[in-house]
Amino acid sequence: MSVNRFHDSAQNCQRNAQRLREMARSTPDADVQKLLLVAAHHLDVAVAELDYILTSATVST
Repeated sequence: MSVNRFHDSAQNCQRNAQRLREMARSTPDADVQKLLLVAAHHLDVAVAELDYILTSATVST
């Protein structure tokens, strides 16, 4: 997988996490808010993992 595809994937995750947070802010149901924020957190973790992979690959080469 190319570096550009990793970067695009990370940006997509960040955009989707932001959308989930916006949805959480606009819903009155606390349970739904919690689930949306948990999903956003999982996407944040995915971005961190992609960043780690890219950093490790860059340092290795």
